[in-house]
Amino acid sequence: MSSTSAQTRARLIFDACELQYDFGHDHPFQARRLAALIDLLESSGLWHSGDERHSLPFRPASIEELSLIHLPEYISAVQQLSMPEENLGVVILMVFVYPLGIPSIFFTVLYRARHNLESPATKMQLGFLYDAYALDVW
Repeated sequence: MSSTSAQTRARLIFDACELQYDFGHDHPFQARRLAALIDLLESSGLWHSGDERHSLPFRPASIEELSLIHLPEYISAVQQLSMPEENLGVVILMVFVYPLGIPSIFFTVLYRARHNLESPATKMQLGFLYDAYALDVW
């Protein structure tokens, strides 16, 4: 692969409007961090804001694109939380379903497999759920 094609394969999606996001001072996504990253990329010559070979147009991601990295339930929850206030009941429900419902599902899966938790097949099947289990608790 030539050095030219290697330099243009990766592209950055960025728009200055992203610097307006404010999730609060405790959230890891901070505008100053993003601004510092963009400045570093530009000053090092790795990215140029005006060069179309290094960037893609800023646009909302499609549901199909979001589905590549997020579960459908998560996408649906974010969509519901983004709706106007007339869906406040659904929003309140989602606030309780996610923090209570998902752990309940994990508990149920582990509880049903409690007699086989030591088997290698169960360890592989349960993956990260298995890491935190203690035999004396189950």
